[in-house]
Amino acid sequence: MRLGLITTGQGPRDQYAVYHQRLARTLGLSIETEMIHILDELDWPAIQPHLAKPGEDVLGAHVRVPGATGNRLGPGWAHVYVELAWSIAYFQAAIDRLVARGADCILLCCATKFDDGAFRSPVPLIRPSPIGWRSPTNRSKAICCRRPSACPERAKIWSSCGATGWARIPPIRRD
Repeated sequence: MRLGLITTGQGPRDQYAVYHQRLARTLGLSIETEMIHILDELDWPAIQPHLAKPGEDVLGAHVRVPGATGNRLGPGWAHVYVELAWSIAYFQAAIDRLVARGADCILLCCATKFDDGAFRSPVPLIRPSPIGWRSPTNRSKAICCRRPSACPERAKIWSSCGATGWARIPPIRRD
Protein backbone atom coordinates (compact mmCIF):
# COMPACT_ATOMS: atom_id res chain seq x y z
CA MET A 1 0.00 0.00 0.00
CA ARG A 2 1.21 3.49 -0.82
CA LEU A 3 0.28 6.01 1.90
CA GLY A 4 0.43 9.69 1.04
CA LEU A 5 1.15 12.04 3.95
CA ILE A 6 0.41 15.76 3.81
CA THR A 7 1.84 18.17 6.39
CA THR A 8 0.74 21.74 6.95
CA GLY A 9 4.03 23.55 6.61
CA GLN A 10 7.48 23.01 5.20
CA GLY A 11 9.80 20.03 5.38
CA PRO A 12 11.62 17.95 6.13
CA ARG A 13 9.31 16.34 8.70
CA ASP A 14 10.56 12.75 8.43
CA GLN A 15 9.07 11.77 11.81
CA TYR A 16 5.64 11.44 10.18
CA ALA A 17 6.82 8.80 7.69
CA VAL A 18 8.79 6.92 10.36
CA TYR A 19 5.82 6.90 12.74
CA HIS A 20 3.32 5.58 10.18
CA GLN A 21 5.76 2.98 8.79
CA ARG A 22 6.38 1.64 12.31
CA LEU A 23 2.66 1.66 13.09
CA ALA A 24 1.91 -0.29 9.90
CA ARG A 25 4.71 -2.78 10.61
CA THR A 26 3.32 -3.31 14.13
CA LEU A 27 -0.06 -4.10 12.57
CA GLY A 28 1.58 -6.54 10.15
CA LEU A 29 1.21 -4.27 7.13
CA SER A 30 3.75 -3.22 4.57
CA ILE A 31 3.48 0.37 3.33
CA GLU A 32 5.42 2.85 1.31
CA THR A 33 5.04 6.50 2.26
CA GLU A 34 5.32 9.66 0.25
CA MET A 35 5.08 13.05 1.89
CA ILE A 36 4.18 16.50 0.64
CA HIS A 37 4.57 19.62 2.76
CA ILE A 38 1.98 22.07 1.43
CA LEU A 39 4.09 25.21 1.90
CA ASP A 40 7.44 23.82 0.65
CA GLU A 41 7.32 25.77 -2.59
CA LEU A 42 6.76 29.09 -0.80
CA ASP A 43 9.29 31.27 0.96
CA TRP A 44 8.59 33.43 4.02
CA PRO A 45 7.71 36.60 2.05
CA ALA A 46 5.04 34.59 0.16
CA ILE A 47 3.60 33.12 3.39
CA GLN A 48 3.72 36.24 5.57
CA PRO A 49 0.77 38.11 3.98
CA HIS A 50 -1.44 35.11 4.80
CA LEU A 51 -0.80 35.00 8.55
CA ALA A 52 -4.16 34.67 10.28
CA LYS A 53 -5.79 37.59 11.98
CA PRO A 54 -7.72 37.28 15.26
CA GLY A 55 -11.05 35.54 14.78
CA GLU A 56 -10.12 33.81 11.51
CA ASP A 57 -10.08 30.05 11.02
CA VAL A 58 -6.45 29.02 11.24
CA LEU A 59 -3.97 26.37 10.21
CA GLY A 60 -0.86 25.88 12.33
CA ALA A 61 2.32 25.34 10.32
CA HIS A 62 6.03 24.96 10.96
CA VAL A 63 7.87 27.14 8.41
CA ARG A 64 11.37 28.44 7.81
CA VAL A 65 11.65 32.10 8.80
CA PRO A 66 14.89 34.05 8.26
CA GLY A 67 16.35 35.04 11.62
CA ALA A 68 13.93 32.92 13.68
CA THR A 69 15.51 31.68 16.89
CA GLY A 70 13.83 28.34 16.39
CA ASN A 71 11.33 26.01 17.94
CA ARG A 72 11.48 22.25 18.47
CA LEU A 73 12.63 21.94 14.84
CA GLY A 74 15.68 24.09 15.49
CA PRO A 75 17.05 27.53 14.54
CA GLY A 76 15.43 29.15 11.53
CA TRP A 77 12.02 27.54 12.17
CA ALA A 78 8.85 29.11 13.55
CA HIS A 79 5.35 27.82 14.22
CA VAL A 80 2.83 30.23 12.68
CA TYR A 81 -0.92 30.32 12.04
CA VAL A 82 -2.00 31.00 8.48
CA GLU A 83 -5.47 31.63 7.06
CA LEU A 84 -7.24 28.30 6.74
CA ALA A 85 -9.18 29.37 3.63
CA TRP A 86 -5.91 30.29 1.89
CA SER A 87 -4.40 26.87 2.63
CA ILE A 88 -7.22 24.77 1.12
CA ALA A 89 -5.94 25.08 -2.46
CA TYR A 90 -2.46 23.93 -1.33
CA PHE A 91 -3.97 20.86 0.36
CA GLN A 92 -6.00 20.03 -2.75
CA ALA A 93 -2.93 20.38 -4.98
CA ALA A 94 -1.03 18.01 -2.67
CA ILE A 95 -3.90 15.49 -2.76
CA ASP A 96 -3.96 15.65 -6.56
CA ARG A 97 -0.16 15.14 -6.80
CA LEU A 98 -0.22 12.15 -4.44
CA VAL A 99 -3.10 10.53 -6.34
CA ALA A 100 -1.23 11.05 -9.63
CA ARG A 101 1.83 9.37 -8.06
CA GLY A 102 -0.19 6.30 -7.09
CA ALA A 103 -1.21 6.86 -3.46
CA ASP A 104 -3.76 4.28 -2.28
CA CYS A 105 -4.73 6.36 0.76
CA ILE A 106 -3.91 9.89 1.95
CA LEU A 107 -3.54 11.14 5.52
CA LEU A 108 -3.66 14.82 6.47
CA CYS A 109 -1.10 15.26 9.28
CA CYS A 110 -2.77 18.05 11.21
CA ALA A 111 -5.37 18.78 13.88
CA THR A 112 -7.42 21.29 11.94
CA LYS A 113 -11.15 21.12 11.32
CA PHE A 114 -12.04 21.22 7.65
CA ASP A 115 -15.54 21.67 6.33
CA ASP A 116 -17.14 18.54 4.92
CA GLY A 117 -16.56 18.44 1.19
CA ALA A 118 -13.51 20.73 1.39
CA PHE A 119 -11.45 18.24 -0.63
CA ARG A 120 -11.91 15.88 -3.57
CA SER A 121 -10.13 12.55 -3.58
CA PRO A 122 -10.71 9.33 -5.53
CA VAL A 123 -8.81 7.42 -2.81
CA PRO A 124 -9.55 7.27 0.94
CA LEU A 125 -8.67 10.59 2.58
CA ILE A 126 -8.18 10.53 6.35
CA ARG A 127 -8.37 13.79 8.20
CA PRO A 128 -8.02 13.81 11.98
CA SER A 129 -10.62 15.99 13.62
CA PRO A 130 -10.32 16.81 17.31
CA ILE A 131 -13.39 17.04 19.50
CA GLY A 132 -14.01 20.61 20.54
CA TRP A 133 -15.18 21.87 17.18
CA ARG A 134 -18.77 21.95 18.38
CA SER A 135 -19.04 25.73 18.81
CA PRO A 136 -18.20 28.36 16.17
CA THR A 137 -15.81 30.09 18.59
CA ASN A 138 -13.64 26.97 18.77
CA ARG A 139 -13.17 26.97 15.00
CA SER A 140 -10.80 29.93 15.27
CA LYS A 141 -8.27 27.93 17.27
CA ALA A 142 -6.27 24.84 16.45
CA ILE A 143 -6.58 22.44 19.35
CA CYS A 144 -3.55 20.29 19.97
CA CYS A 145 -3.21 17.95 22.93
CA ARG A 146 0.19 18.72 24.37
CA ARG A 147 -0.72 17.68 27.94
CA PRO A 148 -2.71 14.54 28.81
CA SER A 149 -5.00 16.61 31.04
CA ALA A 150 -5.88 18.84 28.07
CA CYS A 151 -6.73 16.00 25.67
CA PRO A 152 -10.35 15.25 24.89
CA GLU A 153 -11.77 11.97 26.15
CA ARG A 154 -12.58 10.76 22.67
CA ALA A 155 -11.10 11.43 19.26
CA LYS A 156 -12.92 11.24 15.93
CA ILE A 157 -11.51 10.29 12.56
CA TRP A 158 -13.35 11.31 9.44
CA SER A 159 -12.73 9.58 6.15
CA SER A 160 -13.64 10.08 2.53
CA CYS A 161 -13.66 7.17 0.12
CA GLY A 162 -14.22 8.47 -3.39
CA ALA A 163 -17.87 8.86 -4.32
CA THR A 164 -19.17 7.48 -1.03
CA GLY A 165 -18.86 10.89 0.62
CA TRP A 166 -17.80 11.66 4.17
CA ALA A 167 -18.59 8.86 6.57
CA ARG A 168 -18.15 8.86 10.32
CA ILE A 169 -15.99 6.15 11.82
CA PRO A 170 -16.96 5.34 15.43
CA PRO A 171 -15.08 7.35 18.08
CA ILE A 172 -11.96 5.79 19.55
CA ARG A 173 -11.81 5.69 23.36
CA ARG A 174 -8.71 7.13 24.90
CA ASP A 175 -8.36 5.44 28.30
